[in-house]
Amino acid sequence: MSDMDESCNDDKAPLEWIQLELIPLPHISDEPRLLLWWNPGKRELRGDGKDKVLLIVEQALRAGKVENAGTVYEVTDPLTKPSELAVVLAKSYWVVPQPVRYPGESTEQSEQDLASKRLQ
Repeated sequence: MSDMDESCNDDKAPLEWIQLELIPLPHISDEPRLLLWWNPGKRELRGDGKDKVLLIVEQALRAGKVENAGTVYEVTDPLTKPSELAVVLAKSYWVVPQPVRYPGESTEQSEQDLASKRLQ
């Protein structure tokens, strides 16, 4: 396999981490914004507010459900299921997700790198 083939495969590799910017909803606006990185495949969270989010997840798991806007959602494993983590966090935060290669990576840098590789 040539270097060109390998670089093409790198472009198609899925990004394993998701940067989560958590913006508090107006009813809890005294809370700070949080910036975390989440790897659903490894069930791992990193970053500011990690302990707070893990506590929210733990509470939802104990209850086995989350009620939001009059709808009840079953919760079984929010650290591996994006839809479950979204519904758990949506009670307190607007969630802005952005795929990245690794925790701490600038999302702008990630987008620029991908764009430049596509042009090559």
